[in-house]
Amino acid sequence: MHPHQRLVIALVCTASAVMFSPVLSADTQPSYTNPNVNLSAQNQAADANSSYGQKIGNKAARAFANIGTSGLEMPKNIINTVNQGNPLYGFFGGMIKGLANMVGRTGCGLIDLITFPLPTKPSVFPLYIWDDFDVDTTYGPILRLNNSSTEPGLDQPR
Repeated sequence: MHPHQRLVIALVCTASAVMFSPVLSADTQPSYTNPNVNLSAQNQAADANSSYGQKIGNKAARAFANIGTSGLEMPKNIINTVNQGNPLYGFFGGMIKGLANMVGRTGCGLIDLITFPLPTKPSVFPLYIWDDFDVDTTYGPILRLNNSSTEPGLDQPR
């Protein structure tokens, strides 16, 4: 196999994972939000009813999406910074801020991909780059277990 063929295969796999990750979670409400924001009753109920497989599947899809679309942090931050201030500062400041967020989103995606068997809460907000495009990217605690639903076999307080 030629090196170019491997590159094309890798790009096709990454592109298909990025394109289909929203489709995989289209019929479910996003079950995670910024920890500083109160969850609605519907989101709490959806999160409590999620199975282990759904949680790790969503985490793996989120990881591929964050890795594949992290490059969009550059234009997002340039646009947002230009809209918040003058164009000269917005371009250069947004480029630096976008580069930092691109590295951060890629790192969070890699951590999620490596640890996808552990159902943890997300550490980057908004979850996907296309969610709230005009909101600045923020980061929360890393590798906090999602204990929102009870696992079978564990003793329950009565």
